[in-house]
Amino acid sequence: MLSRPRRQIATLATAALVVTGSLSSIVYAADNPPASRPPAAPQQQLLGLDGLLTLILGNVLGQTLSQLQATLSGLTSTQIGALLNAASPAQFDKLLSALTPSQLTGAVDALNTAGETDALLDTLTPTQTGDLLAPLTGGTLASVLGLLNTSQLTSSLATLSAPELASVVDGLTAGQTGALLAVADPTQLTNLLGALTGGQLTGALGTLTAGQTGGLLTSANPSQLTTLLGSLTGGQLTGALGTLTAGQTGGLLTSADPSQLTTLLGSLTGGQLTGALGTLTAGQTGGLLTSADPSQLTTLLGSLTGTQLAGGLGTLGGGDLTDIVGILSPAQITDVLGGGGTGSVITGLLGTATGLAGGTPGGTAVDGLVGQVTALLGGGLPVDAGQLTDLGSLLTTVNGLLGTAGLDTSLLQGLLTTVNGILASTPLGGATEPLQRLVTTIGGLLAPATGGGGGPTQGGGGTTPGGGTTPGTTTPGGGTTPGATVTPRPSTGTPAASAAFTAYRATIGAIKVAKKRNSAKFTLSCPATAPKGCLIKVSGTVAGQKAIPALTLALRPGASTPVTVKLSKSTAKRLKKKGGSLKFTAQTALSSLPAVSQIVKVKRPLKKR
Repeated sequence: MLSRPRRQIATLATAALVVTGSLSSIVYAADNPPASRPPAAPQQQLLGLDGLLTLILGNVLGQTLSQLQATLSGLTSTQIGALLNAASPAQFDKLLSALTPSQLTGAVDALNTAGETDALLDTLTPTQTGDLLAPLTGGTLASVLGLLNTSQLTSSLATLSAPELASVVDGLTAGQTGALLAVADPTQLTNLLGALTGGQLTGALGTLTAGQTGGLLTSANPSQLTTLLGSLTGGQLTGALGTLTAGQTGGLLTSADPSQLTTLLGSLTGGQLTGALGTLTAGQTGGLLTSADPSQLTTLLGSLTGTQLAGGLGTLGGGDLTDIVGILSPAQITDVLGGGGTGSVITGLLGTATGLAGGTPGGTAVDGLVGQVTALLGGGLPVDAGQLTDLGSLLTTVNGLLGTAGLDTSLLQGLLTTVNGILASTPLGGATEPLQRLVTTIGGLLAPATGGGGGPTQGGGGTTPGGGTTPGTTTPGGGTTPGATVTPRPSTGTPAASAAFTAYRATIGAIKVAKKRNSAKFTLSCPATAPKGCLIKVSGTVAGQKAIPALTLALRPGASTPVTVKLSKSTAKRLKKKGGSLKFTAQTALSSLPAVSQIVKVKRPLKKR
């Protein structure tokens, strides 16, 4: 039982609290009892801090916010700190809502001094910790943050609004921020990156290991990746990329925008890029190619195998194919053909050729196309009917571009050699007509502008594909210097020069066999009535056996040229031993007339006596 004086004090305090909810009333009642019964010192101690806190806490939840604020206004920082430390979760929330930032800061400082903050933090939920952190600033904020582990920080910061988070991260050390970045999920990472200043982010990234930075990059979305790449040094990025698997690096490449791609490509080694590209699907490779700028394409194309490039090109539409195939080098085209990308190359080059034909192309642009087409034809004629049709359209378009001034004759000669190689091993017909027209056009361009008419065009004046034939031992009017440029000559039409006129054919003159029976000479002539000249395929036989490799030549209308051919070893041996009839046949492409032939009988050698 309480003594009478103590009961009076308790009664006054309780009455004041119930009626007004004011701590000042409680304190006044405790400190100013009725004058006739002044309390003694021991009685004052009985109603000390513990009793007062217990009384206040017992009524916190029953008070209005204004009543609680009035109660707290009479307490010291130490008393408020003690209240927070002793409060239940519900009481803690109510107290936080009533405290001003200044009161809370003082209370936390008091708890820090008493060494009780850490214990308090261990009892709080993430939301309560966030609510405690949000109003704090400066050293007080930093002291509390320093007591929280990464898990507590991550969970509590996730409860803050963007402005609150921006304020709280100011109190984090670079190491704490780095630790938060390293474990953040996409949402948390977005929030953190939005709250950190550039300097804070740079400092935090500098505390991470290469592996942590690599993990951060792989978890980032495109927007986050832009922010991170902008804050990493070249060395940090190189180190981070070195910790990733080829698949992770490939994923980064496929999600990168052009700016990010430039940064990534500049930091990857050749081996890392090759490995990463090897993990991509054909669709991903195609998507990467279409998103790359010309400089990036050069880097990517240099690291893709022919098969990978062919797969990527196979997923693209015509416009993209034109853009990408248009910058492929002849060597890269050859690789793509080996990877099964013939159709893509044809489509892409057809788009390039069509674009050039629709404008006023310069010699350099057409030269590039000629080199690419030469590489394409180096793979032979496609067997797919659709590809063969598209190739015909491509060659027809290219043929129309060969009249461009300033073309490099060495490139034209290379194209001619390749085309002649195909014609020498392919039966003349509809599929070879575009090739035959190319030979006629190029032959006319490379032939001298004056003199006795066009000369042979086989192999640059050298040997035919397969070896053994040397046409044009003497070329009327001189030859053509490789690497020179061509100036188109105006056509000299004749009354018969009609594209529909086909009743013309080349003729073959008398045959002369060398004394050693290892070569033969004859003259080929193209009639003046040939609309665009003659493309002539020459073959030779003896006793039904092939005497020379097939030979294809182009002559201008009305032109003639001497031809020297080297006979095969078996033919020469037979003629030396037995003699025989040597037959040469000249078939004119696009002609409605049959081929012409000449036969020379080689006598059997006389037996020595």
